[in-house]
Formats: sequence, C-alpha cells, structure tokens
Amino acid sequence: YERFTRSVNIIADSTITVNAEMVKLTGDLMVMSTPKDADVYINEEWRGKTPLELKYLDIGDYFIRISTDGYLSYDTKYLNKL
Repeated sequence: YERFTRSVNIIADSTITVNAEMVKLTGDLMVMSTPKDADVYINEEWRGKTPLELKYLDIGDYFIRISTDGYLSYDTKYLNKL
C-alpha cells in the first residue's frame, strides 16, 4: 500500500481522529518477444500473446513464461523490490 503520513497537533486532554484511506499499489507489465505472437503465462495462467501489456497488477513476485512453437521457452521470476 502507499505510505500514509499526516502531521497532527495534539492538545493535552483532547482526542484527535485521523482517517486514512489505504491505496493499494499496482504496476504495469509489458511483455514483448521476437517472434511476435508468443504465448505469455503469468504464474502458470495464460494471459495472452505478445506484444502484451498488463495493467494494474498487484505489486508482488511473478513467474513469467513466454513460449511459441519451434523455440525454447523463456522462464523468469520477477521479484518485486519495493
């Protein structure tokens, strides 16, 4: 989630309420390949063919596989560093 920071002045013998709306962080992923039209799997789930843009993915770790007939598949694990 995005960090939330708020400064408040506290007065003795009083109550202060701070409301915070937590906003979940997301990111976009662009997958391209040569040749085009390769199958893209994210965490073993088929997501489409290249070129492929996935928007608003939850921040986290993902296993990515790109494959097409006649070529070796490409596997990688994307580790989020936030």
